[in-house]
Amino acid sequence: MGAAIGGGFAAYNYFQAQPCATFPSALSDPAFQRAVGIGMLTGAVGGLIGGGVAILGAGAFYGGLSGAIISGAVGGGLAGGAMEAVRQVATYGHVRNPQLVGAAMLSGVVSGGVFGAVGYGLRLYINPTGVARSRATALQNALPEGSRGRVTMGVGVVEDASGVSRVVIGTSEPHGYLRPGVSAALKPGEIVVPGLGHAEANIVNWAIQNGQRVIVVAAGRPICPNCVRIIEIAGGIVASPRR
Repeated sequence: MGAAIGGGFAAYNYFQAQPCATFPSALSDPAFQRAVGIGMLTGAVGGLIGGGVAILGAGAFYGGLSGAIISGAVGGGLAGGAMEAVRQVATYGHVRNPQLVGAAMLSGVVSGGVFGAVGYGLRLYINPTGVARSRATALQNALPEGSRGRVTMGVGVVEDASGVSRVVIGTSEPHGYLRPGVSAALKPGEIVVPGLGHAEANIVNWAIQNGQRVIVVAAGRPICPNCVRIIEIAGGIVASPRR
């Protein structure tokens, strides 16, 4: 995808610079072939680097798709522009064509943003531990200050029989009660589970009762030994510090 975007931008710039050129004549022009090849390379690498930046930061930018797109676009743009600038310096001893560097940056921005969006959509499959940790921290911090030392917010990533992952929220307060600040911090699609025990145990119990496989569980406070055992027996990863 990044290669196609980069090659497309390079072709567009070629025809902008040579408005009289036709597509058949351009195909036999070494300058067109070189420009498109470079555009495809910078677009592909820029997209992969930008997407990698977005994917690795999936936990950190879980709060919004825009963050994933922006981080991917920035990473891709910097990578694409830098690659083209380095190529020109290595070939000519200096940056000979700043417009081509700009075009490479643009192709990297677009392809990196696209890959970032894809990475965001796949965040639960690529980095479930990061998602669980970041959401547990965010929800714990959303508690009133006086409750943070005695109420625990837990976050689990579970998977159904079809392989679909989802985020499950647990709390140590009875029946899944959430303080107003925590309710406001929930994201679309997150499931709040009821229960009378610890937040982490409530998540695991809900998953078992609903035929879900536990992937990972994190909490806003250190996890007690009993909950560690419950998570591990269920086959999940304990993603937070233990008591």
